[in-house]
Amino acid sequence: MANIALKYESKCLKRKKEMEILDSEIIQCSSPTSQPSAPSDSSPVGDIEAIMKDLSKELNLLFCNYAKTLSERAAVDVLYVHEFDEILKDARSLEMQLKQKMESLKNNLTMIANNLSF
Repeated sequence: MANIALKYESKCLKRKKEMEILDSEIIQCSSPTSQPSAPSDSSPVGDIEAIMKDLSKELNLLFCNYAKTLSERAAVDVLYVHEFDEILKDARSLEMQLKQKMESLKNNLTMIANNLSF
């Protein structure tokens, strides 16, 4: 039982570290980007470089949005895991209570049976 708890805690710590890394990446990505720059050269090479810079900025923005979405999803997953663990603890507690009541009922029935047989 303790081994399972240790495994769960290590998984939670790993998820927290991953969330921190994703959050730091999102912060880096969320810096405002400037508007696409106008090509300074009238040559085709200058146009291509300007287009490549603009595409690079757009891709970085898309990757940042994707990372943010993944981060949010991971946070929701962690929340679901915690909720599931709470439900599982409650179920185990109820199971123990029911077993105790069943044993108590068995003992009571045994006592009644013994009294009736005399």
